[in-house]
Formats: sequence, structure tokens, C-alpha cells
Amino acid sequence: MLVGVGGIAARAGYLGFVQRGDLSALAADQRVHTVDLPGARGLVYDRQGRELAGNRPMARVEVSPNLIADPRATAARLAPAVGMPAAQVTAKISGTGTWAMLAPQISHSAGARIRAMKLTGVYVTDTTTRVQTLGPATAQLMGLVDADGRAHGGIEGQYDKDLHGVAGARVEARDPRQDTLKVLTQTDPTPGRDVVSTLDMPIQNRAYEVAAETARTYDAKSATIVVTTVDGRVLAMATAPSFDPNKRSTYTPELALNRATAASFEPGSTFKVVTIAGAIQTKEVTPRTSFYLPVSLDIDKELDRTLSDAHERGPETATVADILKRSSNVGTVLIARDRLGPERVNNWIYRFGFGRPTGIGLSEESGSILPTSKWSGGSIYNIPIGQGDAVTQMQLTQAYGAIANGGVLTTPRIVQSIGGEAVPPGPTRRVMTRSTATALTDMLRGVVSADGTGSEANIPGYEVAGKTGTAQKIDPKTGLYSDTAFSASFVGFVPANRPQIVVSVVVDEPGGAAHQGGVVAAPAFEKIAKFCLWRLGIPKD
Repeated sequence: MLVGVGGIAARAGYLGFVQRGDLSALAADQRVHTVDLPGARGLVYDRQGRELAGNRPMARVEVSPNLIADPRATAARLAPAVGMPAAQVTAKISGTGTWAMLAPQISHSAGARIRAMKLTGVYVTDTTTRVQTLGPATAQLMGLVDADGRAHGGIEGQYDKDLHGVAGARVEARDPRQDTLKVLTQTDPTPGRDVVSTLDMPIQNRAYEVAAETARTYDAKSATIVVTTVDGRVLAMATAPSFDPNKRSTYTPELALNRATAASFEPGSTFKVVTIAGAIQTKEVTPRTSFYLPVSLDIDKELDRTLSDAHERGPETATVADILKRSSNVGTVLIARDRLGPERVNNWIYRFGFGRPTGIGLSEESGSILPTSKWSGGSIYNIPIGQGDAVTQMQLTQAYGAIANGGVLTTPRIVQSIGGEAVPPGPTRRVMTRSTATALTDMLRGVVSADGTGSEANIPGYEVAGKTGTAQKIDPKTGLYSDTAFSASFVGFVPANRPQIVVSVVVDEPGGAAHQGGVVAAPAFEKIAKFCLWRLGIPKD
């Protein structure tokens, strides 16, 4: 069944045939009937005026069984139009009741056919149903409008007060064949206001295609985001697997979750940039500062807990730039432990916007950042490398956007105008100096180089800056980190020397042998970013 708009109004009170007050003078064969005049729900458009969510004309059929003299004969005529067996229709329209719902939602043409039959005791009301142009590609982002006209989640829910129309009503005097004799009163409906989003329909569609392809390939759950660097306009936000909002039977709560804003995860190595940004900004290190990296670090000698890098290596000396390029756990922790310390590490986490809503204008989680007061002795070994804190993909995208935007954090936005009135951009704030952002960008270029962990994100003709992330997930049964369940991610921006867009990809629990961000998520980034560069007409370097 299609998801309805306008809903089933409480018509029982209106369809009871009344004769009171100034209506008592009506002839005995006249009936008072109230006709709903739905207030059309506002439409939702992409940034260039393409319709993302609209209204399809439908109809509903109600009956007054006490006025139907021959239920079987009437049912025989109604059954084909309402798509029900004649016996079922007969049961619904038989009896002495004054009101019953026969069909809450049928096609507009079927409703017109029934109306033309002029059957006594049968009433047809025009309604609408909400239709999303891209279907599964925008299902979680757009949200739903149910058969009663209630909005749930996404843009539909967040901006319901603007989109929702106010219904009117017309009270008519009709004869037994439902011909209108006189309009007694009428209150005109008020349509809802249209919402123009920041989305770009082709980019949204491509982002979903890549998310769906990645989810199928790795038997996983995937989400993608595309945001402009300067003003934080969300050009795309997609989740897969998805459901078809135009076919309610495909809906499940799990599939309806917008993983980009409402699902938190441990970010893994994409978080390392926070520690390194803090150390550079406070002049504790430069990109060329060298560190001796042992094979492992002792976390707890008594429990034999150690920290090592994901790749095998011997003892070596590496610069800060190399530490980020190779995604060294040991190197990042040495910077955090020996140069910044717990308080400053956590301050930089908050400074990048983690631990609070991004302000995008959608329902979102804040993530979970552990206060320094609750750190254990081992926290300095795991939080700087993206374990122990939980973030949302939107927060992570916003943080990398600050690097791309010369150190200025912008508020992401999903709506650019409502009812023809521009929605002003949210606040911005400087996180770091432009020189620090430039240094980080140069280092993030190295991640995407041939010998970096994110080489699969490389796009010929363009400089790409970004970071891979691979994080173990907590096993809910043991409460310990799993050796088989991971989150893989890549977040980056292009072109690195004049950033225009930030693209992030998160893949939850990829199956099979491949689970690293550089293998699973980086190729998806490349496909989406490459399309965006073409679509937006951004020239090669």
C-alpha cells in the first residue's frame, strides 16, 4: 500500500445524517454531508527545483450501511473498483450502522468510477498519497508520511509544521443519489509550504547506488555523505540497504534508520587527525617531527596488554606525516601521550565538534565522548586512535570539512528555503589556524598516495586528501572488542588544493576477509567523488 497523505479524517460524526438547528427545514429526502477539502502537503525539492516528494491524487470510500437497500447488488458493482472480493465488500456494507470505512485508499480513477455510479449510501472523498521520486535512495533522509497524514522522521518529520497543510470542509445538502442540492458552508483549505533542500538529485542517486553496491558486495550496511566545504550544504546522504517508501510493505524500523546521523560508531583511524591537529596547532610537533616507534607499547604489563600497528613492522623512526600516512597506532599514541596529554586530547575532540549535535536540522545522535575524569589508565592508548569514543558519520564529515575549509567548522544544512524564504546558514567557528589546516591537508594527501593506506581513493587528474578508518566493534555478548566485526570508513575532500566537497563512506560490519577502510570504503569514495567532480563541473588540477 502506498503511504498516504491527508489521512482518514474522523468522518463518522459528519456522516451521521443530522437534522438540527437551521438544517431542520431541509426536506425529508435531503441529507447533510461533510466533504473533506484536504490542505495539500507542501512539496520537497532538490536544490535545482526537481521534485523529491510530492502528492499523488487518490480516493477513499466510506459507506452508510443503513442506507444501502441491496448490499449484495451494491457490492457486486463496488468490488472491482475497490479491489476486494464481492463477499468481503458485502460484509462491510451490510447492517444498520450509519458509517463504515470501505476502502481507505484507492486510485483516483477508481474513485471517479464509483462516484459516477451514484450509489445511495456510498461516499467517495478525494485524498492524496505521498510519493518520493527517488524511492529507496532518499527513504531514510526524507522520512515517511503515514495513511493518517502523520509525518515520521527525516525532512518530512523535521519540517512537518511547514509542510503540513490545514484541511478545510464543505457541508452540502444532498439527495439520496448523492447529487449536491446546496452548499451550506465551506471552509477553504490552506496548503503547506514547499521545502527546497540542499540535495542534488543526480548526486544523491549516485551516492545511494554506490552505498547499495558496497552493501551488497560486503553483505554489510553502508552510508554515504557529500557536503560542500565552504557552506556545509548536504548534496547527498544515503543509507543502504534501504526500503521503498512508496511501498509500505518493505518498511522495517532497522531499514528506516538514517545511519549517517542517527547511528554512532567508533571511528577508528579517521580519528587520528584530531590528535595530530592538536599537536601541530599547539606547536608540540610539526609534520617533520620524528618519533622513534617501537614495535609495540605496553598498556598493562601485568595483564600483558600491548598496542601495536595494524601492519607488521620492526622498530623504526617516522615523521608525524609518515605516522598519519601509514596510520600508525603507536606513533599517534606517542604524540597523544607524550606531547598533548589526556586533557588536551579530549579538548581537541570537543573542539572538532564531537559529542554534540552538528545542527544539520535533522534528528541526530550526539555520539558519546568519554570525559577525561572517566578515563582509565589505558584510555590514552585507545581514544586517540578512535576506540572508546563514539561519533556519528555526520560529525566526522563536519570535522574533515573544517580541515578542508581552512580551519573553519561550518554547520551542515539540509534545507535552503521554506515557502520561498531562504533559511540562513548556521554558525561557523574557527577550530585551527589556516596554516595548521594546510599542514593537515598536505599530510592527508600522503594517505591517498601510492604507498598510503587510502590509495584506492585516488582520482586521476585530481589531488585527493583523506583518511582511512578501521575499527573493531564491541561484541555485545562478551563486552570485548571483536576479532570479526569491524567498521570500515574513508572520509576525504577534493580537490585537495582548492577543496569543494567532502565525501564520507562508512561500512558497518563488512563480511569476508576484507574489512579495512582502505579496501572497503576508499573505492566507494572514489566512485562518488569522481561523479561529483563531473557533475559540479570542477576542473582537473
